Amino acid sequence: MRPEIYATLSVGARQVVALERTVLAMGAVRRQFASEGLPDLVFQLDSTISMSAAQLGTMKRGLFRLLKGEPVYEYVQNTPGLGPAVALVLGLLPPLTEFPKKGQRGGPYHVNSYMGLAVVNGRCPKREAGKFAGYSTLLQGFAISRLAEPCIKCDGPFRDQYDIRRVRTAETHPLMLDEGCPHCDEARAASKKKRAESRQTRERKSVGKDCSNFGGPHWTLGHQHRDAIRVVAKAVMLDLWLVENGKQPRYGAGSSSESVDQMHHAGA
Repeated sequence: MRPEIYATLSVGARQVVALERTVLAMGAVRRQFASEGLPDLVFQLDSTISMSAAQLGTMKRGLFRLLKGEPVYEYVQNTPGLGPAVALVLGLLPPLTEFPKKGQRGGPYHVNSYMGLAVVNGRCPKREAGKFAGYSTLLQGFAISRLAEPCIKCDGPFRDQYDIRRVRTAETHPLMLDEGCPHCDEARAASKKKRAESRQTRERKSVGKDCSNFGGPHWTLGHQHRDAIRVVAKAVMLDLWLVENGKQPRYGAGSSSESVDQMHHAGA
């Protein structure tokens, strides 16, 4: 991507994020007004929120139009599931051409580390209260919700990667057992204790932690899904890094698709 395009994209992406946060804040204020029975203020906020939402849509489409003439624009246009959100993510990231290309793992690993998608010691990084995460939690969320999730909702190469990963983890990490596994029992007991301590009253059948948190092999359906969608997010980011660095994408438009499973397992 040309430097002048990136400079404009970066400013625009941050403006979009700022406006999105403002709209969310206004939504919280609106709910407060509604709960206090203030219909006139609710009406005024509804109008402001509606106009801001329309402006957000225009801004996001404008960001994507900035990429016209760039290889990544054609790649996105011809890859099912991808859209203007790619421009937003690219604007929030440092230029993908500036990530290290040499070393043991190279550029894609550094991109994943920056976004909180890399595997460290066999586990994905998680935020700890009071500690610096060491990665962009904003971009981590965007990679999952705005890049990967739309891709698995339509037929295409990234949906294929999701399905491949689910098949693999169904074998390596089968579902938790109702009986016969002490780690599964420990996970259920820990979840029950945590809910009791937090005074949760709503009945929930899912567990907060699964067997694997206590040394066992079993996962929940939610764990299998979250794992697979992270694999898809990493596959998308790998393609974007390749395209931005003048290389052929591995999964999307103009590529011969192959499994990203091995790359994920290796910690990339």
